[in-house]
Amino acid sequence: MKKIYYYFSEQGFSCQDEILNPEDSILSDDRFSYNITSVYSETDKNFSYYKCPAWSHKAKRTFIIRSPIDLIFHFKFGDDGKAFINSNRLNQQSYDTIVGPTFNNPNWHLTNPNRIVMQLAAPHLLFWTNEKNIWLEQKSYSKTSLKNNFDLVGGWFNISSWTRALSFAINICDVKKPLVIKRGDPIYEVCFYSKNLDDRFKLIKSPPPDDLKKKMKRNISLKDLNPKMSTQFMFGQQEKESKCPFSFLWKN
Repeated sequence: MKKIYYYFSEQGFSCQDEILNPEDSILSDDRFSYNITSVYSETDKNFSYYKCPAWSHKAKRTFIIRSPIDLIFHFKFGDDGKAFINSNRLNQQSYDTIVGPTFNNPNWHLTNPNRIVMQLAAPHLLFWTNEKNIWLEQKSYSKTSLKNNFDLVGGWFNISSWTRALSFAINICDVKKPLVIKRGDPIYEVCFYSKNLDDRFKLIKSPPPDDLKKKMKRNISLKDLNPKMSTQFMFGQQEKESKCPFSFLWKN
């Protein structure tokens, strides 16, 4: 059983206070955030596929992330094609904290009048592990396009060699309709992979240790200083394979 640790926050995307003091986050309080549960545990046992070994093998290793707050966004376009995003649920300070740019483009949320991309930080979720070569995949939850009017912009990276907070970027499905997320709604899924796809994963909520917080700060600084080098860590392995022909004797 591989242990994966996690912790919630709701701070902005580049906030150094969040990296050094995530325990100060409102969402670190168990009263306000949701525990992370597997797709398998959340599925009705009466479904015909519940006992299917192919489905259950994947579902036991896939976990649901839920929204800790209500969010509603309405979209408008000016005559010049620029997009405007309004929310009557958030004041300006909360909006600036939760909604952030995907790129450095000042019009980051606008590509054309038929498409809006947003990035949200509620929850801002940190995963880490002491295991070697564990990959995290962030993927769409199957019903968000129908129920909430968005699709996740997914991705994956090696959390053993690259630790960072996980927000979520989304494509708005229909810009003529609002984005509506209720507290408790599933917003995306995460999966974990090791070299052995039969490995099981146990998720444990825990405040990040000080050395990990310092490592996260260095990772963010490295990404700004040398993006190519940060990519090597993001997609590389934590350690190179030993060339010793007898290395298997001391492997777990």
